[in-house]
Amino acid sequence: MGRNVRSAGAEVDIVATRERTLVFVEVKTRRSDRYGAPEEFVDPRKILRLRRALTVYAARKAYRDWNLRLDIIAVVLDDQGERLRHLKNVAME
Repeated sequence: MGRNVRSAGAEVDIVATRERTLVFVEVKTRRSDRYGAPEEFVDPRKILRLRRALTVYAARKAYRDWNLRLDIIAVVLDDQGERLRHLKNVAME
C-alpha cells in the first residue's frame, strides 16, 4: 500500500493490508547487534507515536472496522550476512 507514509506527525516505513488487517511496519537496520538488537532501538515513545499514527490513519482512510497491527522488522547486516526478524503485533494492547 505504501512506504514512508506520514500520519499524525510520524513517518511509517511500510503500510500494508492483509485479510482486513491494517499493518504498520517499522524497519530497523543495524550493521551489527553489538549494542543491542535492532528492535531494541524502537523505544516506548516511538511505539506510542506509531500506534497513534496507525489509529489516525485507519480512521481517515476508512479502515475503522479493520484490525490494526504494528510490526517491527529487525535487520542485521554484518559479516555473517543478512539476518531478519519479523516481530508481529508489537504493543497494540
